[in-house]
Amino acid sequence: MGYQHSTAPWVAMLDNDMLVPAGWLGQLMQTALRQPKAGAIAPWCEIYPARFRGAPPEIRSEIVRGANNLYRRAALEAAAEQPGQLYTEPFATLQGRADTDLNYRIAEAGYDLWLAGDVVLHHLGGSGRGAAGLTRRFGDRAAMQSAEGEFAKKWSCCGIRREAEANAPA
Repeated sequence: MGYQHSTAPWVAMLDNDMLVPAGWLGQLMQTALRQPKAGAIAPWCEIYPARFRGAPPEIRSEIVRGANNLYRRAALEAAAEQPGQLYTEPFATLQGRADTDLNYRIAEAGYDLWLAGDVVLHHLGGSGRGAAGLTRRFGDRAAMQSAEGEFAKKWSCCGIRREAEANAPA
């Protein structure tokens, strides 16, 4: 909802349990300004492979799936399935794949997804802490399983919509 009340050309989204270093947003912005087709610039965090930590920014559309990113407003608007709607049901639940859905739609709209491994954020409520019961992230397993099933109905491998895949010429 916040981005709808802004007119800025770039919007940063950040979970409330992220630990960020000084200058992180400026670093992401530098990458964004050099990349006219960038729809999202993702910092490295624990959801991404360790081999990308510290790596220079590069297009990684196949793995950018989190929402703790710097987004181009035009990409967010192009990715909205309904005007102004970024996170759509049935994915709007903790770990419901809403962030991956959004990033896939941004790529589908023709924008690049960049991973800036040289910007490192730490997700304090990450999956390891959740499995240990230290976060509420895994609190509603039924809702998460339902969202995962809906996500699998919508998307196939690497962000291809199932209906587009089904309608593709053989």
